[in-house]
Amino acid sequence: TFLEQDSLVVQGEPANCMYIVLQGAADGESRSFDAGAIVGDEMVFGAGDQPKYIRTVRARGLCVCNAIGAELIAYAFRRFLDDPMVQGWPYTVDEGVSPGFSGRMPSRGAQI
Repeated sequence: TFLEQDSLVVQGEPANCMYIVLQGAADGESRSFDAGAIVGDEMVFGAGDQPKYIRTVRARGLCVCNAIGAELIAYAFRRFLDDPMVQGWPYTVDEGVSPGFSGRMPSRGAQI
């Protein structure tokens, strides 16, 4: 949970986790993150062994998030690497961003 103007992520710092905004909102340079948005996905898709956050994102009022650490993401990629349902998600070589990917997690109860 972040209070108003608390930093979720800071530009240039090591990207060691990402956040899913559950309630409230946060703002980065020229981008807003509302409930359902993912903040800090550089941790997953960043370049090199030590990716860094590309923007500072601050809470706009009370902002409740779920943190997902780099170890969990790495485990999931290893565990499900050969699963055809996740191969290429959300990026594919031919198409850039997978069709239908909005950068937001599906809402609770949504059909996937």
